[in-house]
Amino acid sequence: MGGSKRGAVSIRAWNNPSQCSPPVKELYWAAGFLDGECSIDLHGNGKTKDHIHPRIAARQNEKEPLDKLQRLFGGTIGSVNQRSNKLAKQSHIWNWSVTGARAIGVMLTIFSMLTEKRRTQITTSMNSYMTWINAPKEG
Repeated sequence: MGGSKRGAVSIRAWNNPSQCSPPVKELYWAAGFLDGECSIDLHGNGKTKDHIHPRIAARQNEKEPLDKLQRLFGGTIGSVNQRSNKLAKQSHIWNWSVTGARAIGVMLTIFSMLTEKRRTQITTSMNSYMTWINAPKEG
């Protein structure tokens, strides 16, 4: 397949059938896990916020549940810098996150399985995102 080209879509990211339609019981597991462990926000590029996108993320000291989320929904897993680690008693913290359109897809897929608190966070986040999308931009 050769080298990657700028703007090319990675086939591997879209080729996994489990990411296209996870089993319902796995969606319920993910919803329960994320309901208790995730953060939902709008992520931007620093203070200027000239580009923002929805994000759903979860941190754990055990990587296994985050690997499962990645198999179900894609996204990235990385190690948290110890200086920013609020759970400093743990030797290693892992972070899973998914952003943009994929984050919106995850949020909407599990929306009805979440508690009212999380559904409100998603609704608030999406309303803010739509307001930002529709606002006139400078420049």
